[in-house]
Amino acid sequence: MQGSRTGAVYSLVRAFSNLTAGFEYKGLPYPMDLVVHRKKLVEYYTLYGKGETEADEKYEEYLIWKFAEHADHNTLVNDQKTRHIFNAKRRMVYSIVGIALACLPFGYNFFHKADPIDRLEVVKVPEKIVGSAEEGTQQPPQNPQNNGRQGEGPDATTATTTTTRPAHQGGPRTDTSAH
Repeated sequence: MQGSRTGAVYSLVRAFSNLTAGFEYKGLPYPMDLVVHRKKLVEYYTLYGKGETEADEKYEEYLIWKFAEHADHNTLVNDQKTRHIFNAKRRMVYSIVGIALACLPFGYNFFHKADPIDRLEVVKVPEKIVGSAEEGTQQPPQNPQNNGRQGEGPDATTATTTTTRPAHQGGPRTDTSAH
């Protein structure tokens, strides 16, 4: 969806400024230029034509031609701007839809997060380990095949707390501590 957002921004910039080229609108010449043009027409048609009447007809044709020429050009410029605005809107809609779709899993996780689970496990400890700990002697090395429990005795027990964190906090993790 990154392309849609970038494309939307690009189209908006094109619609408002056409980047470096700009939008050139055309219009009638300045009023003083129009007066000078009419005066020249009157002078010419007074010498070589039917006078001021023919000059006014030619002046009117000139104005109509200029109106049509510039209106046509300005309509093309407006069509180009409208096309860019349409593309920008379309790409913005694509971006919003993409963002909304990306928010669905996040929202689900956010509102359905599991509470931490506390679990208490009772483990029997052999008598000779409990007795040696009371006497101050070292405990024998733990056997990894039975999770550190050596020969379970019938009388000695200890509690182990296991806390499991929910998956959204970096995956399941178990902390174990003996009490």
